[in-house]
Amino acid sequence: MWTSSLIILVILRCVQGLSEETESIVLYRLIGNDMPPLEIKGQLLSNTKYALEHERETLPRTRKRWILNRIVDSEIHDQILGMLQYNGYGHDDIIDIPFEPEKMCALRNGDDRVHYVANQNAARNMGYEAGLRDGFRWIFVFDGNGFVSDDQWNAILDAVDYSERHDKRALLVPMVRTRVRNDPSFLNASTSLMSIMNHQPYFATPQIGV
Repeated sequence: MWTSSLIILVILRCVQGLSEETESIVLYRLIGNDMPPLEIKGQLLSNTKYALEHERETLPRTRKRWILNRIVDSEIHDQILGMLQYNGYGHDDIIDIPFEPEKMCALRNGDDRVHYVANQNAARNMGYEAGLRDGFRWIFVFDGNGFVSDDQWNAILDAVDYSERHDKRALLVPMVRTRVRNDPSFLNASTSLMSIMNHQPYFATPQIGV
């Protein structure tokens, strides 16, 4: 499966929050449905498994959390949920937004049905609201395909510290889409940005609901 190293998004800073000595950052991974042709069936499942196995278990100053966003395939949903629970993520770490077919079918407009399934902005807002409720200072919501190496996370922390010093309340994180299949010898916690610079950056078209 193709694996993205980082996703493009805005990171929001709360005015009040935890100190830097604690977990002042929460990182939500938003996992929804595969979207062909950008992704193939089972890719989000595969990439989630890959991140759990090869990304550092804990990131400095950060709590990892997950959002399961109206996953249509109940088997894939249960596999992802089971993997997260097996890796120690509990109720407080997982926002599980159910897919309810009767609600989707009650919508007459095809675009409304697509928006119901995609649900991207609403899911991101749920992550933001939960992070705000729990007192985190910086709230990150990454798409499920994102993978973060130590080198990349340190760069993000540098950007966070710069933003703090200059009273910035948002920052952008770029993404590089790799052109190789999941390969721990290529993409792992020790991967540097320079090692993937030969791969063409991915510039996403506007997502549904954005």
